[in-house]
Order: sequence, then C-alpha cells, then structure tokens
Amino acid sequence: MGSKLKAYTLFGFTLVVTTLAILGVVTGLILTENRGPGPWPQVNHFQTVWYCLVLSFVAIQSIIIQATPDIIDSGPSKAWILLDNVYYGFILVLSLIHCISWAVFGRADLAIISAFTILLAASNAFLQSFRFHQATLARPDNRLKPDSSRSIVAMVALGLNSTLKALFLVICVLLSLGSIVHSLGLAQYPIIPGKYLTYSLDEAHTQTIYYRCEGNTTDLPPIIFESDGSHGLGDWLGILNAMEGRHRICVWDKPGLGFSDYMRFDQEQPIQFYHELIQALARQEPEFAPPYAFVGWGGGLNVIYQYALDHPENVHSLINLDGALEGVEFRLPAIINNLTETQAQEQFEADMRGRFQTFSLINGLGIPFGLVQFFISKQVHIILTHQSEEQVDTLVCQPRNLTLEACQFEKDYNRMIYEEKLAYFPQNGGHTVECTMDECNLGFYVFTNSSYTVQTVLDLLQ
Repeated sequence: MGSKLKAYTLFGFTLVVTTLAILGVVTGLILTENRGPGPWPQVNHFQTVWYCLVLSFVAIQSIIIQATPDIIDSGPSKAWILLDNVYYGFILVLSLIHCISWAVFGRADLAIISAFTILLAASNAFLQSFRFHQATLARPDNRLKPDSSRSIVAMVALGLNSTLKALFLVICVLLSLGSIVHSLGLAQYPIIPGKYLTYSLDEAHTQTIYYRCEGNTTDLPPIIFESDGSHGLGDWLGILNAMEGRHRICVWDKPGLGFSDYMRFDQEQPIQFYHELIQALARQEPEFAPPYAFVGWGGGLNVIYQYALDHPENVHSLINLDGALEGVEFRLPAIINNLTETQAQEQFEADMRGRFQTFSLINGLGIPFGLVQFFISKQVHIILTHQSEEQVDTLVCQPRNLTLEACQFEKDYNRMIYEEKLAYFPQNGGHTVECTMDECNLGFYVFTNSSYTVQTVLDLLQ
C-alpha cells in the first residue's frame, strides 16, 4: 500500500504545481496592462482563478491525507474519517454541477478544471474510505488512542485545515449557483433566431458574431441599431417585436456578448472592426445592402458618427437616439462647477478608478457566484429627451431629497446636455423629435416603450 500512497502524493503534488502555474498565467493576464499584439480572447479570468483555487485546495488535501500519521497508531476516529469522506462527496457532486453547467454554457476551460477536481475529489474519497476500513479493523470501539507526540502546532494546523475546508465548501456552493445561473440563462431566455457572421480582423485571424436581420420592405433603407459595447442582441428584443417585420432591420451581439466570439484585448474601439463587419454583412445579406440608416442609442452614437466620417458611401442617414459624445458626463459637470483642467482630470481619474473597482468586484464575485467633430454630409435626425426644470425638481430632486445647490446642479446638467445634443451635430435638413414625457430616458426608448421608438424612427425616414 506504501507505493500506492506515494503515487497519490505525487499525483496531488503535480496537480498543485500545475494549478499554481495556471494561476500565475491567469493572474498575469489580469494584472498586466500591456498584453502585446495578438488576439487574446477577453474572458472573465476571475472565474478561472476561483476554480483553480478550489482545484489547488483539493489537491493539497490529497497530500495532507498521505502526510498524516499512521491510521492505526494516532489517526483520527472513525466518525471523523466518515465526516471527511462525506465532505469529499459533496465536493465531487458540486464539481460535477460545475463541469456540466460550464460545458453547456461553452466555457471549456472551467469545465476541464472542474473535471480535474472531480477526479481528485473521488481519489480523496477513495483514500478516506480505505482509512475508514482500516480504522474499523483497528478500533472497533471508535476510541482514539492517546497520542503524546501530537504537538499543539499540529492541533492548530488541523483546526485551521478544518476551517478552510468549511470555507471552500461554501465557495463551491456559491460557484455552483453561478454556474447554474449561466447555464440556465440559455433556457430561461430563449435564443433569438439569428445567424453567424464571420469577418477578418487581420490576415491571420477572424471573428464571428451572432446577428439577426429581418423584414423585407424596400421603401426605406435598412436600419442598423447600434449601442455601446455593453449591449447585445437581447437588448433589442423589444425593438424587434415592435417592428413586427414591417421594415428591414439588423441588430447583433457585440464581441463578448450573447453568442458572438469573445472580444480580444487588442480591440480597444469598435471602429477597429466595424467596417469589416458591415462589409461582411452586405456580402452575406445582399437584400440588406447599404447604404444603411444607422440609429445610435446612447454610447452607440460615437460608433455610427465615426463610421459616417470614415465611410460615408455606406451611410444613408444617422439617427441620434438620445445619445451624446463620449465623455460628456465628465465635461459638463466640470463646466458647471468651474473646475480647472487639472481638477477635471483628477475627477475623471477618480471616477474611472471607482468604475474599474466596481467592474472588478462584479467580475470577481458577482459573476462567478451568480449574484450583473467633423462635418457629416448625411442627414442627422435627433430623438432626445427634453424635460423642464419643474420635471427635474419633481422626478430627481424631491425623491432624492437634494439640497438646493445639488438640485440646481441637476437642472443645469439637464439643460446643458440637451443643448449639446442639439448643437453638436449638423443635421443637414434632418428633423428633431423631443420626448417630453416624465418617463423619457435611455431605457424608455429601448425597453419601456419600444413601439414609440420604432414608429418615430420610421416616421423620420419617410
């Protein structure tokens, strides 16, 4: 049996070293800003870290099992061994849930790590079963023989290990919740029928996105709804339903969202791949050929604005759906508060640090645990929110109990962002539609009242 124990110890040690190497690589990817050129897939590496930590801990337990004193002379009682065996049974079942869930979701790396954890937990359970059998033969009365050689340090280490076991069991339960949430998401939210579109990033690499184009009328140009990188095809479901096939429309999952390939670290701006995407779409869907009417919702305005500058031949017209140029949320407060350039930059950096910390917290805990200026010659139409100072007072100041100074800031900001949205883009004969209802905001146009948006867009394009 001694050779078998040595083999198990070597197996556990190998897994520990391998896992630590994986952790080192993943940590380097997370912490290193300059990843160099090349298509590094951008995934949530915090999930990989958590699963590697679980695998490492179970592997360390395999070594501890072999390193404990002889079971007959000074080992634990039968009850303790049985409890330990049940523990590894729980780890095995939870890891099986992880493996199946991530295989369904499509994260092969997490499924493979979970499969290794299953194998190691099973081997640990086998070893503990053997220990239980030995204990039964040696101590039928389940009494522990006195052990004068066991030091206080050893007892403290045993207590610490037991505490860590409990902690990692809780972590495994939480990871199970996160993996189930991801896999069941595919069942809870039916897949919107669509197609896959592949385009070139460079001579050696391609990227595939998931998109949907529907409608067959030709009286108006095809409409492409565009958002920033945090919104995918699912966010346009209300628009698709409200359109009811009345007109040609295309929406798509951004890289890293939905069923599109992961975004790559060298894709800093959508405009880097946007033209290749549009060209591939025109080839694959000839009935949806350019020129297109682009609708920029919120941050999507920056994408279509830049594209209209670079490739006006593919643009019929632009519709600004309550969007503003990037950075307006920092620029206007600096003007209102009379900040110097240095103060404005410090405020911007502080806000970015806060956003990054929040994003890291969501990625590191929330997701794994399941707890989310140039002239344009085309017509530019504008759909924007315009609320009076009385509405700001009623909808913002009173519910939040703002001071007079804070309320005045909100009113000034509301007025200035409205003026900027109107003044920044030359409309070239385009029309302006102001939404003055209390409900009007970015969410209203896409989620709350998609029918309003669809009808307004079609009216503007007539």
